[in-house]
Order: sequence, then structure tokens, then C-alpha cells
Amino acid sequence: MKKKFSAGGQEDVDVDVRITWSKLPKCLQWFLTWFSGKPLEGQTPLIKRSNLSHLFTAYGWLLAGIVLSFYGQLSGFYVLVPVGWLFTVSGARKLIPTINHYCAHGDLLPSQLREKYKWLHPYIADFNSALLWLQDYATYRAEHLMHHKLNVVASIVDPDMAFMWQLGFKAGMSKRRLWMVLLWNLIIPFSKLHRLFIKSRVKTTFLNSSKFRAMVQLVTLAVLIYMSYATSLFTVIVAVVVPMTYFYHMASLLQFASEHLWLNTVDETGRLPKTGHNKVLIPRSKRITNARFCGEPLSILETDSALVTLGKTFIWVIKMVFFHLPARIFVLSGDLIVHDWHHRCKFGSDWANAFYARAEMAKKLEDTEFPLTEVWGLGNALNLVFENLSKMPEIDPALVEEDADAVLGM
Repeated sequence: MKKKFSAGGQEDVDVDVRITWSKLPKCLQWFLTWFSGKPLEGQTPLIKRSNLSHLFTAYGWLLAGIVLSFYGQLSGFYVLVPVGWLFTVSGARKLIPTINHYCAHGDLLPSQLREKYKWLHPYIADFNSALLWLQDYATYRAEHLMHHKLNVVASIVDPDMAFMWQLGFKAGMSKRRLWMVLLWNLIIPFSKLHRLFIKSRVKTTFLNSSKFRAMVQLVTLAVLIYMSYATSLFTVIVAVVVPMTYFYHMASLLQFASEHLWLNTVDETGRLPKTGHNKVLIPRSKRITNARFCGEPLSILETDSALVTLGKTFIWVIKMVFFHLPARIFVLSGDLIVHDWHHRCKFGSDWANAFYARAEMAKKLEDTEFPLTEVWGLGNALNLVFENLSKMPEIDPALVEEDADAVLGM
């Protein structure tokens, strides 16, 4: 029987959150699959996505968000501004941890074009990152491929974990304190998260800009200056600068902090053995990443009255719309929701339809293999990571490098 983690972050083999939605109208099921990241058993895509379709929808989300933020301010319909922020960050985040991520793996272009036009991957990635004033392709690719090494991932020498360490996420800290570290970094504008992000963005913009990147950045700057002249500087700051700095950094950390069970089974120095891949490191790599599905059970019983059913459904809808949907759009864009599948799939796998590909993989796993695991709800995913980190033995700070830059591709 496959193991999973349900809404409380606890191991559970009896309740499948997604099945509790199966009695809802069939026309909603494909949306709920996109929403949650998990299809119903036997469900197939309504429309089979192509790799490049994700690139264009990312640009669409980004553009729609900026337009909504401008329109909300200029029309006085200010409620559109936070909606615009949500869309802007979602599009930007999809361009980096999804599109640029697969460029780094050489897997963005469709199979029939991949070999002939693989030289396009660096240009696509650098266009995206220069447009958003983020990490250049070469640096991101080097860091990310290092992250994927079995004797590096989620250890103290993992560039991703090194950055987490700088922010204050340390082994052996209490779960409550880890939550406080997270909230401080997220909310306070001058926290280390935002300071390191700005520092790294300035560094990558002025020290790692090729002619191509510099051209894209200059054009972007010219457009922003023109929009400031056509509207106002304040309007541009609210519509573009705020979501692309403060909120982008927040979304990055929320995704990053919940991505792996950081520092799991490392030694007293925070490191992993350099050998023993088959017996130690491969099994570990399968245990440190869960799918982070969005949503919670719709617990309606056959004995419930119509009024009770209506009340439960209303509360469920409120939670789904105002908590889980923003988490899906703002934090877990693209295929990040099934990041566990990414760490197991092979080059050339169908990442454009990753939710369905993961479901197929889960069915084909041998009983002797460690199963794909899941946790429902971003809050539960974070809680699971912090619980794991709090149980890890402390690491001597003298053994940890203390000057890591922000990982802008996260």
C-alpha cells in the first residue's frame, strides 16, 4: 500500500484528499487536478500540454498581472492590484523555477527540436532572468546541477541549503523558532532574505551581464521609465517593483523552505558520505522530497443533512479559494507542486504534464521501492520540514561557510 501524508502532515494510508472531491461535478475535475496537482485515478489530461505552452502561459500570467495592477490603480478599482501582484509573481516564478529550470537541464524544447536547437536554452533562460533582473543562466545551471548530486542535495554543501542557513534555518532549532525565522524573513522588508536577494540581484545584474542580458535589461528599464512618464513613478513601483521584489522574494522562500527535508541524515558537519550511492544516497534522495498538493478534504458524510452539507461545502470553498488557491498560484507555480517526481524522473520525461506523469510513475513503482509521498497544504508541508529539521543534531557553525549568496533561481 502506497504511503502518503495527508492534511495533518501525518502518515496516513486510509484518507486520500483528492478522492473526497470525486463526487463534485465532472466538469470541475480537470480544474481540481490543476489546482491540487493530483489527478483522480485513471484521469487523463483534458488537453495534453506541450513544453513550450508553459513558456507562453508564463509570459501571459506575468503580463496579465502587470496590466491588472496598472488598471487597478488608474481606474481606482484598487482590489485588482493585489490580484495583479498574485498573477505577476506567479508568471515570474514560473519563468524561473520551471522554464529556466528545464533550460538548465537541457529539457525545455520539445524532443523533435531539442538536439538541433539546444543552443537556444541559454538564450531563453538569460532572456527570462534578465527581464526579471535575476540570476544568469550559467551561474544558475552550475548551482542547480550541484544541488542534484546525490551526495550534495539537502546537505550543508548544497547551495540551496547554504542560503537557507544564512537566513537562520539551523538544524536542532525548535519548530516554533523555525516558524519565527520564516515569518521574520518573509514580512520584515529589511530582513536578511530581502537584503541578500537585493544584493545578489545587483551583483548578477552588474557583474554577470553579457551583452545579450545587458540589452534586455536596458530595454526593460526603458519601458519602465516610459511607463513612469506616462502614468507616475509611484504607479510603476506599485505595479512592477513591489511584486517583483518584496513579494517575489516571499514566494521564493515559501517554495524553497518546503521543497526538501533539509539536512536529513547528514553527519555532524552537515555533510553526506561521498560514496555508497546505491545503499545510502539513492534511498535517501527518495525520502527527502514530498509532493506538496494544494487543498484539503471535503468531508461530507452520507448521514449529513442538507444544511450541514451546505455548511461544510461553504467552509471548504472559502479555505480553497482564500488559502490553497493563492498558495498554488503564488508559491507552487508550474510543476513545483510535484517536485518529488522531478527528482525521480528521467531526462526527456513529460514534465509538461507532470501531474499525470507522476500518477503513472506511482502506479508502476515496485512494492520494494520507496513510494512517492505527499503532503496536503503548504502550511503542512512547511510544518513537516521544520519538524524534521528540529530533530536533526546541531551542526558546528564553525564548519559552515557563512557568506552564501541568495539562490536567485530558487
